[in-house]
Amino acid sequence: MNKTMKSTNAKSNTFLSIQEAATALSMRFKKVVIEADILKLALDKKIKISVELTSPIKAVRGKIVDQFNTEWVLDHRPSSNNKLPPELERGNPACPPSLEQQWECAHPELLHEYYPILQSTKINEDIYLNFETDTEELLGFFSLPMLGGEKEDIEHKYNLLTDRPTDALKNSEACYIEDECGKIFKILIHKSEYEFSEETSELQEIKKKIKEQKIQRPEAQQLLATHKSKFQNFYQDAAEKYEQVRFTKLAEREKYETALSLPINSQIVIKNEEIERFSGMETIKFTDDVTEVFSNSEITLLVIFNALLKFKNYDYKKRGQSKIIEIDTKPFINPVGKETIRLKFVKISTALKSGQIREAHYESVDAQNKNIKEIETLAKSKLKENGKQLERRERNIYLTMIAGLCNDTKLNYLENTTIEIVSNLPDIKINRILSDEIRIIFNEIREVVRHKEKEK
Repeated sequence: MNKTMKSTNAKSNTFLSIQEAATALSMRFKKVVIEADILKLALDKKIKISVELTSPIKAVRGKIVDQFNTEWVLDHRPSSNNKLPPELERGNPACPPSLEQQWECAHPELLHEYYPILQSTKINEDIYLNFETDTEELLGFFSLPMLGGEKEDIEHKYNLLTDRPTDALKNSEACYIEDECGKIFKILIHKSEYEFSEETSELQEIKKKIKEQKIQRPEAQQLLATHKSKFQNFYQDAAEKYEQVRFTKLAEREKYETALSLPINSQIVIKNEEIERFSGMETIKFTDDVTEVFSNSEITLLVIFNALLKFKNYDYKKRGQSKIIEIDTKPFINPVGKETIRLKFVKISTALKSGQIREAHYESVDAQNKNIKEIETLAKSKLKENGKQLERRERNIYLTMIAGLCNDTKLNYLENTTIEIVSNLPDIKINRILSDEIRIIFNEIREVVRHKEKEK
């Protein structure tokens, strides 16, 4: 029998991507939250994440039971030296009913030749899973219970994001998902696809290479993406070929193996209400309490952005300021949304608290000189990606916001006098942003704005 089931626990607009969830929590806690933080919270079971199955998959329904309700079969004893645990012996009150029934059906004279084999899946000493034999077809959104291969998938993503070593081989024997009623499902994979699935020897070799050669995140992600692209189109062709040649006479369940990973075309998401629940907590600890480290180019833009906010008497800590700046950027082809602006406010706060940038309005000359030395020390000891440039899209967001703040008669980004004004702002001085850097950035703004006007 083959059942078909679509998850009913949500619509797509009630879920956020992991990046969107990180942005939402950044605004809630006034601290930069990154994707790795969300994954770490999920691994620590402080927040529940989900998976969107964009294509139907096969699965078998499971039920969580204790040891007493596990399922067993009898098989020939592998060795006469294998001593049977007392709780598995016939007649013992602790013997699971399923096993007791097997003992009763066995031939009395052959009891010494049999040994019980656990059919249930053991998660830990307290949790076991009994599975049905019928397959079901699943589609939509399901939670990740963090019991097996799905947990290892998240750990792998987390390790890649935080430049930690990654395990090439799977340790779990199955991958699980959970519906809104708490029912557990074990994911299956067609035997024709199994050879080319996430558990392929080639993928294992790639993960092993990432770990042994300590390949950094961008290159590691590119290697994995290339592998995924290589095999994605092959799956369907292989499935059709093997279906016709090898599996036409097999029963439905016999056509499938247990999957060790989430489907290759699935997406990790998080429920909106889960973010709202977690946002209600008063305190939060993020990944190893590590503050985001900004590149030199982003620090320069953050300093200029913050200095201009103060020059125009905008207090980013007050409500409604992001809306004002959003309006300032409206004249441009790609105005910046208020949520993106709020995230930049969070970055300013983080950079200030971590000492990566300084404010000058209350500091003495001695304190300023001390802070300059601290910044130089931090740059040498901590900013391991200090020379890395921002992606063009991110840089353009900063340039557009700066242009928006300098788009009036008092401060016009088209005028050279504006460069002089900005170069002499106190925060620019203490952070040692040179006038030549300001000039380059404003020249770039002029080019970007003019380019957008041409597009228009």
